[in-house]
Amino acid sequence: MVSEEKFDHDETIEYVHKEKGQPDRLVRFCCDSCIEDLAAEPAKHFRKLDEAAKAKPGESKHHH
Repeated sequence: MVSEEKFDHDETIEYVHKEKGQPDRLVRFCCDSCIEDLAAEPAKHFRKLDEAAKAKPGESKHHH
């Protein structure tokens, strides 16, 4: 999750982030503006996502 907004798992936008030299990553978003935020600063947001996934291994929001 990029923003701090409440996330409704029933209404998600799936986005595959592709970056040269990195594996493709599937990310689920609540809205289009979050995709723009991720595209602007992917390293920052993936770090947050990875930390959240480690904290809650059963509730990962993305896949490698």
